Amino acid sequence: RGMTCSSCVKTTEKALTAIESILPESISVSALTGRGVAVFTNGDQASLGKIIEEAISNIGYDLVDLQWEVINKKKPTKNMVTMSRATMQIEGMTCSSCVKTTEKALSAIESIVEGTISVSALTGRGVAVFASEDQEALGKTINEAVSNIGYDLVDLQWETIQEKDSSDKEDSDENTTLTTNLNITGMTCSSCVNSIESNLREHDGIISCQINLLMQSGVVVHDPTKVGPRTLVELISDLGYEATIVQPSTKGPSIQERHSRETRSLLIRFLWALSFAIPAFIIGIIFDVALSKENKVRRAFASEVCPGLSVSFLIMWILATPVQFFLAWPFYRKAYKSLRYAHTANMDVLVSLGTGVAYFASVGTCIANIVEKSASESHQFFDTTIYLITFILFGKFLEAHAKGKTFDTISKLMELQAETATLVTIKEGQPIENAQEEEIDFALVQQGDILKVNPGTRIPCDGTLYHGTSTFDESTITGESIPVRKSAENGDRVISATLNLTSPVYFVAEKVGADTTLSRIIKLVQDAQSAKKAPMEQLADMLSGVFVPLVVALAIITFILWCSLGYTGHVPTEWITKQKTSPGVFALWFAITVLVIACPCGLGLASPTAIMVGTGVAAKHGILIKGGGLALEMINRLDAIVFDKTGTLTIGKPIVNGVRMYLSADRITYGASTPRLLWELVHKLESGSEHPLARAVVQYATDIIAPLVDQKKASEKQTIDSCQEVPGKGIEAVINVSTSPEAKVFPEFIYSKNAGQESDLEFASLTIQIGSPGWITSIGSQYASSITDKQTEDREIEAFQNTGASIVQVAINGFIVLTLGVADRPREHTAEIIRELEKRGIQVWMLTGDHRISATAIAREIGIKPERVMAQVVPEEKASKVASLQAQGVSIDPARTFKGRYFPWLRDGMPNHRNAVVAMVGDGINDSPALAQADVGISPSSGTDIAIEAASIILNTPNLISLLTMLDLSAKVLRRIRYNFAWAFFYNFLAIPVAAGVFYPLWLHPFPPELAGLAMVLSSVTVICSSLHLKRFQAKKYL
Repeated sequence: RGMTCSSCVKTTEKALTAIESILPESISVSALTGRGVAVFTNGDQASLGKIIEEAISNIGYDLVDLQWEVINKKKPTKNMVTMSRATMQIEGMTCSSCVKTTEKALSAIESIVEGTISVSALTGRGVAVFASEDQEALGKTINEAVSNIGYDLVDLQWETIQEKDSSDKEDSDENTTLTTNLNITGMTCSSCVNSIESNLREHDGIISCQINLLMQSGVVVHDPTKVGPRTLVELISDLGYEATIVQPSTKGPSIQERHSRETRSLLIRFLWALSFAIPAFIIGIIFDVALSKENKVRRAFASEVCPGLSVSFLIMWILATPVQFFLAWPFYRKAYKSLRYAHTANMDVLVSLGTGVAYFASVGTCIANIVEKSASESHQFFDTTIYLITFILFGKFLEAHAKGKTFDTISKLMELQAETATLVTIKEGQPIENAQEEEIDFALVQQGDILKVNPGTRIPCDGTLYHGTSTFDESTITGESIPVRKSAENGDRVISATLNLTSPVYFVAEKVGADTTLSRIIKLVQDAQSAKKAPMEQLADMLSGVFVPLVVALAIITFILWCSLGYTGHVPTEWITKQKTSPGVFALWFAITVLVIACPCGLGLASPTAIMVGTGVAAKHGILIKGGGLALEMINRLDAIVFDKTGTLTIGKPIVNGVRMYLSADRITYGASTPRLLWELVHKLESGSEHPLARAVVQYATDIIAPLVDQKKASEKQTIDSCQEVPGKGIEAVINVSTSPEAKVFPEFIYSKNAGQESDLEFASLTIQIGSPGWITSIGSQYASSITDKQTEDREIEAFQNTGASIVQVAINGFIVLTLGVADRPREHTAEIIRELEKRGIQVWMLTGDHRISATAIAREIGIKPERVMAQVVPEEKASKVASLQAQGVSIDPARTFKGRYFPWLRDGMPNHRNAVVAMVGDGINDSPALAQADVGISPSSGTDIAIEAASIILNTPNLISLLTMLDLSAKVLRRIRYNFAWAFFYNFLAIPVAAGVFYPLWLHPFPPELAGLAMVLSSVTVICSSLHLKRFQAKKYL
């Protein structure tokens, strides 16, 4: 708490960087939200928390929240390093300068993981990773670091990260873990701690636990599939203690609460300042204008208390002192800590210098008058300091109020979360309608629970319908206003925060706590503020870093210049006499005005406020922007967009639309008349795969097998010796099959052992491959010449492919026995969307592992040019295909660039080619390298967790129309950011010369410092209000 601009961010980052165990590149601080994130290599979170708090306090800010997360940093060896990810809530940051200050302070912590710090001034949220498990010590260090730079750590949450080395094949599968924070009451000594820890560690599914006696709290890392939060509470309660779950949102005040508190505080300080400003205005202005010199009241105030000190001078001194040292104290405190600990200057430094110089210059004048016994009221600035601080506090209040409006989206999303859930306990043989129901806190819901949702209430977490049919309003998540009907019979899934409209339903909880769709959306919107910055943001940060020192230098130059001109007679005497002052005070007036009129906050708020509002608006339309300003800028500069085919351009639910089977010398069998055992083998192998084509084959095989319920003996004698999946190609297995009459459906050459004679063994060992024709042929499998020939089958396959079908073949012991055509239909309105993208000058490409004929058939149907189809691409080559598109680049006409247009003599040295900006849209695990390689990775929310993690934009809508909405919105956000930057630059470019007196000869009156202070703050308010204008965005109807 306390950061206001990019200078504050720099101060905070610098202070954090000084912490010994911090990874400097992991620091990320946002002045707008007061949020900072950093990673430390030290696991002692308690000591780190103190260090962070001290570091932030030392630079004048307050650490009001600190959250820890333990993470692992992957090393080249098989050994794991447990690491902690801290999610902090920092109060006081206002701009990018504050973010840099916070990031620097966090980067100084010893165990920080380099490059993991991310801080947002807008939300006050910070994330950092530390190479340490001691979260308690780290928490103290972070708290100290944040406190040292003048902010408040109001919340700190930890997450333990444990990543395994990919070279360790046995342990390469990532275990899903959940970190649960608990408040535990009833502990009195260390034996209580030992009792709880030892009992918890004995329970299956609990990975680690740390109980803190002093804080009466605990952190438990566990496998949510084995142990849920409710079970943890019950286990601790059984030991005689009382435990409650601490939700991340309740560990510290919410963003809205903090900003409401900040707004109230500023309002109170402003009203107090106003109570001093009103009498100062009456004495200094009203009496001077409304009362004649002979008036008794005016003469009484002009009388001297002592020689050289009038009553009015003394009253002004008395009024200005509490304003200066109490109401303006936060400015001084943060300025001191910024200079002392972070070695950076921010807006607080400018305000403190301006008001401090005015006050102490007036004190100096007062003392000089007493010594000289000659009162000169025109030489005092006491009233100026009162008005200046009053106007600044008023402006800060308006700024805080406007800034709070940017959090409306997050606050509305948080309001959608159900606070309770109805837990249903079903006894064996009991109808579900008669089951026992219990109202529990949302935090106690765990995986596998059966929950009831009545009409008019919201779904508390993600899950699958267990019983019932109803209609759901999913507009809060997908942006689609049409209600969706879902049924347990279809196995439909329900999404957290969606509204049940018609009938009671029961569902099985699958994703709870922080894993729900709503929680992930809120986290993504918050994280967008701390994401990697766009080039224009980096430029603004660089300028804000030198802005304050430059302004101070200009103020000094202004003072020296006007002093020298005044005392050397180069300034007309009437200019100075008109102000009833001396040349020194005349020059000081301009210097003070320069200090207080300059505004670095506008530069720091220009981008974060627009991104916060823009990402909130995007979330309302079902678009989650993880990549922040960089993603928005890149999406606005797109040259090409690459789509994965299956599940992205197509529905992702393919069906088998053609079958050819080769089982005897005299016939090729088709469809449902084919033998059961082959389908059982295909079903057995493909049922373990999540690939859409495999699921289609399994469903088709199931439909054939299901009616034949009386034939079980053959399938019961199938055993798998080995099984191996070849990524992007297929699956291979060795299965032992009974050679009983039921199993003798294959030609004798498949399992014969001696000169074509059938084996007399009880079991035949069959090597089975299922995959693409190219792979099946490459491993040596062929058609049996007694049944068919390759040319005939190639024609049949091509006929399948011309319908857009993908080909799946099955080979047994080197002979192809089955060919399947599996077709998927394009998503609704895909052709119209691609046509619109092409109209905007964006090249549309298809990237798929399917055969070129199948891919081209789909491409023609949806309007993608055949030459832009990249087919038969294996997963490991997808990223390189995206990279090749980027490298192909686009031509640049130097005359059409900004530099070339306005500086034509520079065109000859300008490049005429640049790398292309490419977006990738995909939803599968095999798409994740390409998503990471692309300038913008886009994944539907139905995609795999790995694809979503690699993407920078996530689409919640069931179709691709939101792509066009995203392009429109990104263009508006970028235009608004540019407008904000232009205003911030123009304001300072014009205001500083006006304050310095450049235009004084035109109107012969200096710009009042108090109005300069108000103008400074209002410039920031203008930027915020400009960003709030984005809320009026309306998605265009394309269909």
